[in-house]
Amino acid sequence: HETWAPQCDRYFFITEFPRENMTLKQIQFAEQIPIAPIKNITSGYQYLTEKSTLAFLFAYKHYFNDFDWFVKADDDTFLFVDHLKIFLRKQSTSEPVTFGYNFKVVSF
Repeated sequence: HETWAPQCDRYFFITEFPRENMTLKQIQFAEQIPIAPIKNITSGYQYLTEKSTLAFLFAYKHYFNDFDWFVKADDDTFLFVDHLKIFLRKQSTSEPVTFGYNFKVVSF
């Protein structure tokens, strides 16, 4: 929240921790940052795809007409927002597209 996010035109966080399970200190902290009100998010690495899908559905439903682009980032992601905006200005907004990197899954 105190890094690159405020450089975005709009941002919100997704969490699987329901408010009723938070401590008072966690609630006070959460009130200072924008958290999307998405219910029934299951915790765990194996549910990241579901969590990402719910986040994109939330963004689509509430902000589709407000923005040309949406970015999904994790808590360990760092962005140069100004560079990303320069890159995106050169892209067509009329065709659906995703940008990213597909990692090769390696089994040991």
